[in-house]
Amino acid sequence: MEYKQIETEYRGNKPWELVEIPCDRCGGKGIISSYGYVEGGRCFKCNGRGIETKWRRILTDKEKAQRERAKVRRVEKKIEKNELQRQENEIKNEKFLMGTTYIINLKDTYAIKDELRTLGAKFDHLLNWHFDKEVVTDYPLIAISNKLLYDNMNSLRYNVKDIISEIKMGENGNTGDYVGEIGEKIELELTMYSVFPFSSMYGDGTCYLFNDSDGNILCWYTTSKKEVPKNVYINSFFKVKDHRVYNNIKQTVIKNLKF
Repeated sequence: MEYKQIETEYRGNKPWELVEIPCDRCGGKGIISSYGYVEGGRCFKCNGRGIETKWRRILTDKEKAQRERAKVRRVEKKIEKNELQRQENEIKNEKFLMGTTYIINLKDTYAIKDELRTLGAKFDHLLNWHFDKEVVTDYPLIAISNKLLYDNMNSLRYNVKDIISEIKMGENGNTGDYVGEIGEKIELELTMYSVFPFSSMYGDGTCYLFNDSDGNILCWYTTSKKEVPKNVYINSFFKVKDHRVYNNIKQTVIKNLKF
């Protein structure tokens, strides 16, 4: 930091100096632009001069070395503290992901919201009413691993509603069924209930999830973007690519979808 020495004096056999240095509030500018509406932003600490005067002791080379070592130790301790905190957070996050979330399996929970709150339930617009631990209650609960609901940053996954919906279908006994045979070309009315982006080794794309009139789930992965209306049955033509099971729900993967 640049400074100008004005005078020196001794205090108890130790030298001191009066110096002019750039104001640490305005950075030596004399004004603070974000406060321009008050006297043109004049810095009140330096009275618009951009510099301030202060007394400070003149250090010996030995004292300067001691202060430099102390500064290094402070930095090392801060780095060590941050690393310990990082390790603790990592362990905490791993423990959280090993846990389970218990979601109320009811469509309408408004009438019992006060009772659920008394029982210790929490509300989230994605999870609805849920418990962080297993509780004794007369209301139906669905236990879902936190690994399914949350990513490695402990943030809810973007498609968490679809995950919960599919698990609820399985819990309620509706595991669905496969549509057609692999390789078969089919014409069928489908309604799209969810859409989300995905990434693969071939690039980015979009996944569309459909239901047929029997409630069976069909998945269409594509790199093209189409405007598909939600919750409207559309006459569709497609080819069955694969059959799979996801969260105990049977799903039919389709391709070459045309409306």
